Amino acid sequence: MRYLKPLVVILIAHLSACGDDESNNPISPNNEPSEIDALALPIIDGEWTVGMVIGLMWPDGTTETRVYGKVEVGGEEPTADTLFEIGSISKTFTSLALADMVVEGTVFLDQAVQSLLPAGEVTMPSDTAEITLEHLSTHTSGLPRMPDNVNPTDPENPYADYTASEMYAFLNGHSLQFVPGNHWEYSNLGVGLLGHALARTDGVSWEELIESRVTTPLGLVNTAMTLSANQQQRFAQGHDAELAPVPPWEFDVLAGAGALRSSATDMLSYLAAQTGVSASSLTDAMQSTHQSRYAISNDMDVGLAWFINDDRYTWHNGGTYGFGTFAGFDRQSRAAVTVLCNTFTTYGAETALGLELLKLVAGESYAPAALPATLVLQPWKLAKYAGRYSMSGSGSIDVELSNTGHLFFHLPGQSPYRMFASDNDVFYLRVAVTEITFECDADACSSFRFEQAGITPFTATREQ
Repeated sequence: MRYLKPLVVILIAHLSACGDDESNNPISPNNEPSEIDALALPIIDGEWTVGMVIGLMWPDGTTETRVYGKVEVGGEEPTADTLFEIGSISKTFTSLALADMVVEGTVFLDQAVQSLLPAGEVTMPSDTAEITLEHLSTHTSGLPRMPDNVNPTDPENPYADYTASEMYAFLNGHSLQFVPGNHWEYSNLGVGLLGHALARTDGVSWEELIESRVTTPLGLVNTAMTLSANQQQRFAQGHDAELAPVPPWEFDVLAGAGALRSSATDMLSYLAAQTGVSASSLTDAMQSTHQSRYAISNDMDVGLAWFINDDRYTWHNGGTYGFGTFAGFDRQSRAAVTVLCNTFTTYGAETALGLELLKLVAGESYAPAALPATLVLQPWKLAKYAGRYSMSGSGSIDVELSNTGHLFFHLPGQSPYRMFASDNDVFYLRVAVTEITFECDADACSSFRFEQAGITPFTATREQ
């Protein structure tokens, strides 16, 4: 669940870690623990997040938690019981509720979702085949990432006021572009609809469905959609890519796609149950969610919500405007990792880190998190880039040097976005996967080229 503020932005769903210069130096809880810090500290030092909590479960079931940074800029350190928005990791809870209902015979994976919705109010698109519950859970329904009638009152809280009636109106008028089961496309709409349909079947809200079927049986006392007063005091402040505070997200009908908050302590308990390290009444249902059901690529499958790399590393990440989170486990060694950050970036620093940490605790080869290099340049070196640049009749872009010594990319009518140097004359943004390359001499820059996947690159020339 990765959504960004307006920009020339292509939205992305998932990031898989990759990198060169691999190390083959697996460690145990009592052997060179500094290797964990060596992977984690660059995330803090590179200002990819304000604060971070890492939970580790080793193959022998031993757990530990490590904390870094602050719950807010200038605030206190987080703890194992600090709560974070876990975003799309919530999808694994929705799919576990589905699997539990399948085990008890209440619903079936190949059941048409239409059968669980109110007759006469909504007709599911079924141009070629019925959309099933499994299709919704595996993102193979043919439904888009988001419905096109989302018009939030507050763009920074995009799910808060999207209702069931609006979702029904979209579904009634939508035509599928792909046959259900034949195409993979990450869909917050699909899993939100799944949660809504399951909750209707149980005669409860989605929040009550997850509490009764998942969090209470697993003893997850700090995993919830609505926080108590005590939990609210332990809820971390979320931040955007420029490390500015942002408000928390709220949900209505699409809660099943990303409404939960949780702590490292609870996430480790959740992962211990998923791996079978701890006994659970949901074991059979969990095993069902881990089965590969659709091949996304040569090395990645999807189960019921969970992504599966190399037929072993099973994981999901989550991103809201203020948080980036990861939870994963290794089916072979039963090691597990959670990474909870109170900052969102498109580059998914928490996911890149989480996947490498998972390899580390599983005793396999790992590498530093694959993220862009970040150079620290003095303000006098940044001054030559500042100025107004013309986009060939399409308006102007200001590159601004702030009094804090940072460079900002400022599109007309939008907030400025901080630019980070990755090389000489090369910068990137953290709100979108971009590269901005300047043409410069020693004293000034004449133009820059802007590149971003999915849009046509353009060159902007400095105005005289």
